[in-house]
Amino acid sequence: MWLKLDFGFTEEQKLIKKSAEEFCQKEVSPYIDKWLKDRIFPRELMKKCASIGWTGMNIREEYGGTPLDNVSQGIITEVIGKYEVPTQIFLSLQLSRLLNYATEECKEKFTGKFLDGDLIICGGFTEPGCGSDVAAIITRAVKDGGEYLINGEKACISGPLYSDIFVISAKTAEIPGKPHKAISLILVEKDREGVEAYELETMAPGFKGDFGGVKFDNVKVPVANLIGEENKGFYLLMNEFNLIRVHVALMALGAAEKSIEEAIEYAKQRRAFGLPISKFQAVSFRLAEHWTKIEAAKLLAYRALWLADKGISSWAEASAAKWYGCEVAFNAINDALQTYGAYGYTTEYPVERRFRAIRGALIGDGTGDIQKLIISRILFGREYSP
Repeated sequence: MWLKLDFGFTEEQKLIKKSAEEFCQKEVSPYIDKWLKDRIFPRELMKKCASIGWTGMNIREEYGGTPLDNVSQGIITEVIGKYEVPTQIFLSLQLSRLLNYATEECKEKFTGKFLDGDLIICGGFTEPGCGSDVAAIITRAVKDGGEYLINGEKACISGPLYSDIFVISAKTAEIPGKPHKAISLILVEKDREGVEAYELETMAPGFKGDFGGVKFDNVKVPVANLIGEENKGFYLLMNEFNLIRVHVALMALGAAEKSIEEAIEYAKQRRAFGLPISKFQAVSFRLAEHWTKIEAAKLLAYRALWLADKGISSWAEASAAKWYGCEVAFNAINDALQTYGAYGYTTEYPVERRFRAIRGALIGDGTGDIQKLIISRILFGREYSP
């Protein structure tokens, strides 16, 4: 019996990619330099994303969405990375999946606004004292009648200053020895009393408020702002991470692919010793190697999304895609920058800002070490793994 393998996209998926490319060429490329120079988050771009259906790709039809399969979403994510669409738009599109698990009251209040492009979502799961150990949070949400009283702090999160709502993890019970069974996900509006967002400057300054944290000081929210079941937020969050980490890899690989394409064009034009530098194997072989690795990493990522679409467990594949894809992307952009020589160290070309930005992809949504830990536990079993 022959096993048929098809590594191509469907005709519909090809149209999705073509539409995404055309959208970004029209609505992002002409403005990205100015947006980053002014450091003002382009909220109008979210409205434009809504106009082409992107805001509905993770919202169920019964709630007004136009859902896409995971592979099709991955295609859009890759294009988003290639054209440097603001990260918080990408994260909002992915985090919106959690709105499907909100209460009817919450859906009625927020889903329509998101679909119209009027909401930016910020995920708050990392704290000053814990990052990779997601269950070690200390932020608490104590139920008091029909409200939760929230106290705590989230740190090292994306877009806290210009986001409209936070989806946060909080402890809603005390279960000794099983902290992961005491975590809930709660939606908190930014304009509630006691919410204070702040900025952390990074090595890759983007928009004002692109990175930072948020403090919650006796913040009251309705119990209806609970997402999913109380004390079961950890499992919902892990499932979300399993998908997002693959998309982070594809976003990074999109940026890497663009950087390699630009470096190839530069190498054909730049001359040294009377020849285009592409004639030198040190240059051309280096870029050829990175093209190969990018293509391999993309296949790994799309396979993980394909497995998710088929309902097949993809924890190891998703972690492999995140770790390997981000490493490949960072190294490719690093060598693309090297192609420009001294000019690569200047702001004359966008490769330098991609180099700084993609460094964060190796940390966010699970470091490479965490991904290897997940893979090891699946390969060896917990009894024989670290």
